[in-house]
Amino acid sequence: MAPTTPPTPPPAAAPSQGTRQGAVDKAIAGSKLSAVTRSQAKLVPYAELKKAANRLLLADALPGEVPVWVVAVSGTVTALSEPAIGHAVAYLNKDQHASLAYDLHTGTAWPAWFDGLADQATE
Repeated sequence: MAPTTPPTPPPAAAPSQGTRQGAVDKAIAGSKLSAVTRSQAKLVPYAELKKAANRLLLADALPGEVPVWVVAVSGTVTALSEPAIGHAVAYLNKDQHASLAYDLHTGTAWPAWFDGLADQATE
């Protein structure tokens, strides 16, 4: 006898963790940007990030070879008292379970040092 009810569809996939798109999604959510106009994520060794951005994370406790997602996102920064055009740079663990830091900037500029980072993501 054939079943009378259709099979239950599989649950929706969880947000992509550890991927480039997962890093972008987490950065947008964590930085509270809306009306995103540009986004890009790169996986880089912490030592390269320190050199390029002149930025220390977690009181410089990470070994230089540890990979870190660096995500730049431009749009409307809504985390300020008044929304403004700007960008955020998010620094995330490789598995994206933890955010290491966020930098918010107003104005139309993109972080100049970001484009020089060598992306090591394989996707």
